[in-house]
Amino acid sequence: MVVAAVYTGAPCSLMEKVELELKKQLPSAVIRTYTDPTIISEVTERGSVGPEQAKRLIKLYTDAAFAGADIIYNICSSVGEVADAAAPAVRWMGAEFVRIDWDMADYAVQHGKRIGVIATLPTTLEPTKNLLRSRAKEHGTEIQLVDALADAFGKSQPEMEQLLVEQAEKIKDQVDIIVLAQASMALCEDRIAQASGKETLSSPRFGAQAVKRAAEEISRLSVQQ
Repeated sequence: MVVAAVYTGAPCSLMEKVELELKKQLPSAVIRTYTDPTIISEVTERGSVGPEQAKRLIKLYTDAAFAGADIIYNICSSVGEVADAAAPAVRWMGAEFVRIDWDMADYAVQHGKRIGVIATLPTTLEPTKNLLRSRAKEHGTEIQLVDALADAFGKSQPEMEQLLVEQAEKIKDQVDIIVLAQASMALCEDRIAQASGKETLSSPRFGAQAVKRAAEEISRLSVQQ
């Protein structure tokens, strides 16, 4: 099973975390990495995804599909809405598509009415909130979103942790559960949960479970054929 992990720029620590979670679920999987760090830098500068960034992101997906990937795994939540739009086309190309935060959002709306969303980039905050609203609508649940933005993007791990903990402590009394909007925040998950006293969710473990289900479905269909 070949999984193409598509990043828009990521520290090595995030790639290691994503691969670790994938290997827990699919020990024999071949993981290929596709990345274009100019995408996230441009998205951050302009405040949203534009046509040029979308073109390059979709090219990463199609390059992976042409190279024989069974599953395209989108890691960056800032481009999540482009990923949603591209997913049906990727499936027509014969590859499954998984967005890293889909399952996390499903879990959040099923386990909390008041959901805190913490991000280090405003470009990730809104797509994550939109995803949560969409999932809540699908599940027929009503939610309240409380967001917090930490000026922690590009900071060292200790600095980022401290800034995220400060934001979590500010909103902890207003929420039932906390969602970390970016996969790169996963390494801070346990500390935020401890500091806030709230269940805290990061996307890599949820995404890996979704990739495993996609792999199982591919295997099931291939046996039927």
